[in-house]
Amino acid sequence: MNKYIFVILLTIIFVAYPGNIMAADKSGSCGDNATWTLNETGKLVVSGTGKINKRSWNKYKKQINTVIINEGITGICENAFYGTNMSKISLPTSLTSMDEGCFGNTKLRSVTVPEGITRIEDWTFYDCAYLKFINLPDSVTYIGQYAIRQCYSLEQIVLPRSLEHLGDWAFARDYVLEKVVFTGNIVSEDYDLYYDITGPITIYYPADNATWHDRDENINENIIWKAYNDISEIGLESEEDAGDFNIVDGTLLTYHGEGGLVIIPDSVDKIGTRAFEKCLALTSVTIPSNVSVVGKYAFNGCTNLEEINFSEGLETISVCAFNKCSKLKTLDLPDSLCNIGEKAFQKCTGLTGVKFGSKLDYLGDAVFDGCTELKDIDLRHTPRYVGGKAFGGKTAVDRTFINNLNTKKKSSGCVYDYELFLLNKDKLYTVNDSVAAVFFVKTDNPTGSNIYFDFSSGEWDHCYVPAFNSLSNFSDGAIHLDESMVFLMVQLVIMM
Repeated sequence: MNKYIFVILLTIIFVAYPGNIMAADKSGSCGDNATWTLNETGKLVVSGTGKINKRSWNKYKKQINTVIINEGITGICENAFYGTNMSKISLPTSLTSMDEGCFGNTKLRSVTVPEGITRIEDWTFYDCAYLKFINLPDSVTYIGQYAIRQCYSLEQIVLPRSLEHLGDWAFARDYVLEKVVFTGNIVSEDYDLYYDITGPITIYYPADNATWHDRDENINENIIWKAYNDISEIGLESEEDAGDFNIVDGTLLTYHGEGGLVIIPDSVDKIGTRAFEKCLALTSVTIPSNVSVVGKYAFNGCTNLEEINFSEGLETISVCAFNKCSKLKTLDLPDSLCNIGEKAFQKCTGLTGVKFGSKLDYLGDAVFDGCTELKDIDLRHTPRYVGGKAFGGKTAVDRTFINNLNTKKKSSGCVYDYELFLLNKDKLYTVNDSVAAVFFVKTDNPTGSNIYFDFSSGEWDHCYVPAFNSLSNFSDGAIHLDESMVFLMVQLVIMM
């Protein structure tokens, strides 16, 4: 009997407190006959009939990475998915309308608009910086203003045969856009359609279509007009050809693979801004030796990234590049690395150890701020600049180490040797063994009132030394630096 009571109690606990066992899906209504659910992996599913007439998932928009709209849904309201982290979407054949801005400012990488849609309204795909492929059906007759503007990864677009109108700035400011292909008649255009195309861009039109004979080729000097007999002549890229990486002139702009273990191609020399941002499926990445720069926010929010294999050749890790990569455990940074930008590894809460290279010159503000498990620091070379809270914000790093690295800006007096002197109030750290002493002019004292540090005794002393106009090496091995040079020096290399 006790056994059965125990089973019943467990069942009651499971039903009453499902959150203790598994994360509950979020859900709600988004239309008269439409509902939605959002699971813990970020997949939003919309079901029912009729139009989506409200974005009741808005407070969860940053959790959404995939959207599936089931058959039966006929319309999508204004700004429905604007600002979400959606990178993939599946649209039903029942869809007949998409209102203004419904997919704007998302991370969509590819979209196929279903037959039945006749209008791409204003702002529909505005600021979809990751969008590389957009497939429009022949049913589309109208593309509104700003509809595909600022889609910085879009290299080509094929416009449907039925198209009759293109609005102001419809696809302007798409900086990598190279090919616009018309397949039907010349269309009516708003005045500023080609206003700020900086080009070069090639506009292709069917050679046998008489409506194109009187086209105006002086609209913009950055536009090249070219007739074609068969669309196969143009050499358009297919989604299958593109693979997992969108690479332009050596810069990896976006990644749209399945995640897991990713090896970046050798053809990449720069990982672009937000290229892998919030790629939750990414667990390991190998960066080849050709890559010299990891761009801003490149891997920001990759919360399942456990391993980064760096290569010699990397010089710069930019602002917030690996911010919030909470499963990273250790970092082995290459000797070639010179600069680590602000908050580059901020809130990497699983990080326990970092081994720095021998050429590190700049460690920005709050680089490891909030790395609460970080204890093991191997700093083989003292950087020229260590920013505020570089190891701050509840890290486990020893406080003495942090204080010793708390350098100030150049104007408040860092003295440089071949390695570097770090001045922190009354202390001087990482001194070249060949230097016997340093005279340092404090900027808050009158000129000539100096502090002298004798490395043989390890003590500070006050003395008076006339202000010098240049750096001098004295027979006693001391170095004298006047106040004006403290302000003017960017870097001083002392060869003794």
